[in-house]
Amino acid sequence: MLLIEDDRADAVLVENLIADAASDIEVRWAPSMAHAERELDFARPDCVLLDLNLPDANGMDALARIAERDPTVPIVVLTGLNDEYFGATAVAAGAQDYLVKGRVEPEMLRRALLYAIERKRAELIAADLHASRLRARENALLERGLLPSPLLLDRPGVDIVARYRPSREDALLCGDFYDVVQTRTGLSMS
Repeated sequence: MLLIEDDRADAVLVENLIADAASDIEVRWAPSMAHAERELDFARPDCVLLDLNLPDANGMDALARIAERDPTVPIVVLTGLNDEYFGATAVAAGAQDYLVKGRVEPEMLRRALLYAIERKRAELIAADLHASRLRARENALLERGLLPSPLLLDRPGVDIVARYRPSREDALLCGDFYDVVQTRTGLSMS
């Protein structure tokens, strides 16, 4: 976990809360946004615990910079500001949770971090599923557009049957494509 907190005393307090709650959580500390950005470039943490009052980033700007740097990392805001509206704004801006310093118990912090990780994972899976469905719909339209239109279906006794199967699940094009050609004697398929 990456703890972004400019006040060393608060950082030690949070590290102690985490140690009391779960011994398996490794904490890396970043005292500024610049340091945090370097840490994010070096290795992706499981979660970011973010103070919104940093010397080089303040308020929602701090949250936006982390979310922009790595949109896949879950962010939990931990700040001294006890304001429900501000907390709701932070969650609407991409934070998974909003905790107030001095009101957090070890178990509550552990649970907030674990739930944030799971919520973000579910959010990313839902986004991937949505993108896959859109891609499948676009591929189906493209594939249908490349197949011959049923020009012969208006003639009694003539049916066109074709089947194709993609070589991969995410294949864009596959199968045989027939040409329907108008000749002097009528339509022919090749």
